[in-house]
Amino acid sequence: MIWIEGLCKTYNGRNSRGQGSHGPVRALDGINLSVDPGEFVAIVGSSGSGKSTLMNLLGLLDRPDKGTYYLQNRDMFSLPDTKLSKVRRKEIGFIFQSFNLIPRLTALENVMLPQVFAGIPRKKREELAMDALARVGLSDRISHLPSQLSGGQMQRVAIARALVGRPKLILADEPTGNLDEASTAQILSLLQSLHRSGATILLITHDKDVAAYAGRTIRIHAGRIIGDTGQSK
Repeated sequence: MIWIEGLCKTYNGRNSRGQGSHGPVRALDGINLSVDPGEFVAIVGSSGSGKSTLMNLLGLLDRPDKGTYYLQNRDMFSLPDTKLSKVRRKEIGFIFQSFNLIPRLTALENVMLPQVFAGIPRKKREELAMDALARVGLSDRISHLPSQLSGGQMQRVAIARALVGRPKLILADEPTGNLDEASTAQILSLLQSLHRSGATILLITHDKDVAAYAGRTIRIHAGRIIGDTGQSK
C-alpha cells in the first residue's frame, strides 16, 4: 500500500512573516516506512516531531527535498502536480482536528461537496453522501446544519465527507483534538469499525491513549522514527 524510503524535508526556519532565521530546520530526516493494505497505524509524536510534515507528504499536500514515496506501487513524487491532485482527490480521505464544515450547508450537502468538484452527477452525489452518512451513524441528521450538531456529530460528518469518494487511504490528523472524552471514544471506535471493514488508516496523534486504538504504533521524534511496534496481526 505505502512504501517510503529516505524521506527528508527541511524548512528555512523563518516565521510566517518571513522574519528571522535560526538556520535550516530538518522536519524529516530520512524516514523509512511501509504500511500494508488494511492496517490501522498510529503515528505518535510531540509538537515539532515531524508527524504533521509526514502526513502532509503522505497526503500529497507537499513534496519532500528527497526520498521516495510509493502508493499502490506508483512513485508519487515522479508525477506532475495535476496527477497528484487527481490521486489526492480519488484515493485519499482526510480527517482533521478542525471539522472544516461549511456553516450554511446541511450535513448531507457538506458530505456531497467533494463530489461536486469531481464532476459527479447530483443524484449519484446524494446516493454516495447518504451511504457515507449511514456508515457513520448519521442517517437521521442529514438535514441538520453544523450549528445543530454536537462536536462528535460534526466530526462524524467530516469523516463521512472523507469516506464519500471511497478512498483507499484515510489520513486522520488529531481527529479527536477538539472533542470531549465521550465523543473521542465514539470517533475512535468508528475508526476501528472502518478499519475492520477494510480501510487503511494512518492516525496522527500526540496522545498515547488515542494511539492505543490502532493496531500498530510508530513513534517519531526530531524527524526520525524511533519506535515501531510492527505490523498488526
